[in-house]
Amino acid sequence: MAAEYAVFRRGLDALAGLRLAGLALSLYFLESLFAVILLIALVSYVASGLWLFYRARDTRLLLAAPLPLGGLYALRALETFALTSWPLLIVGAPALVALGRAHDQDAAFYLAGGGTLALFAVFTGATGALLTSAAGAALRRAPTRLAVGVAVALLLALFALAVGRHVIPSTADFYTIFEPGILNGKPSSIKFIEARFAFWPTHPFAAALHAGATGSGAGAAASRAALWLLPLGALVAAATLGRGLYRRALPAIAESFVLARGGRDAPVGARTFPRRLRGALGALVERDLLAIVRSPHEWSRAAFLGFLLALYTSFVFVAPLGEVADRPAAVARLLLLNVVASG
Repeated sequence: MAAEYAVFRRGLDALAGLRLAGLALSLYFLESLFAVILLIALVSYVASGLWLFYRARDTRLLLAAPLPLGGLYALRALETFALTSWPLLIVGAPALVALGRAHDQDAAFYLAGGGTLALFAVFTGATGALLTSAAGAALRRAPTRLAVGVAVALLLALFALAVGRHVIPSTADFYTIFEPGILNGKPSSIKFIEARFAFWPTHPFAAALHAGATGSGAGAAASRAALWLLPLGALVAAATLGRGLYRRALPAIAESFVLARGGRDAPVGARTFPRRLRGALGALVERDLLAIVRSPHEWSRAAFLGFLLALYTSFVFVAPLGEVADRPAAVARLLLLNVVASG
């Protein structure tokens, strides 16, 4: 977290030196950061939640206990949120502190910013519970590993499409933001970025933090209302629709069974291990590799790392680096913007 704070602080200080363009780029940074946090949080929630909601070891015990399904649903939702809320803590908190320090804000800003992050946490947690319940209901007849893989793949594909269209800045975007004639005392750059992220559910939270830190007036009456309505609506949807889907899917998943294939006797004797590698070190390496291959959580992490690699690589092709190749400072600022904006 200290390293993230240092990177965010240095990036925001560099953007502040660009004056009007830096004001727009700091909003771009917040919009992109919240979008990436939402992506990480929802993918982590669904990948972990499909196991905790339906396949946890104590599920059968809790079903036999005098605990209503609604209470079990709330318990699983809170448990999964506690395990998967790390992106907001280790990324959002350093960004909030760096933003306040870069613009010399007082304690009131941090208090309001903490409230904004809390509302965002409620929104991500409730949305994650709803998506997990929907995925469990839709894939209740499928093996759990397959369900996790399908749900994570669909989420990553959806986010890749959305991030590719809105988060990764194109050459035209850089011209719009850096063109002096457009940014000469006019808020057109702020409006341009707001229009770009207008349909993202993260926009009200990013606009609120930016307006509080810089006084830019980012956001509108609708986004300020959405700051409260989105978490409330997500909670209501999770408590009604999500709980109903959970009630329908949990019995079918918990009572599922597999028929063993007959006809052959079990082989006598234990199988040798390791099968591929040799020696004590080979056994340790093969054990860890098998654990990674068989874990849906590790597959989801690997898929997300691949997504981030594609995100960073694509920037090299869309940013106008060739046109400023003779100016190292401009190249450094463009690459710094990529690292900061992409989280």
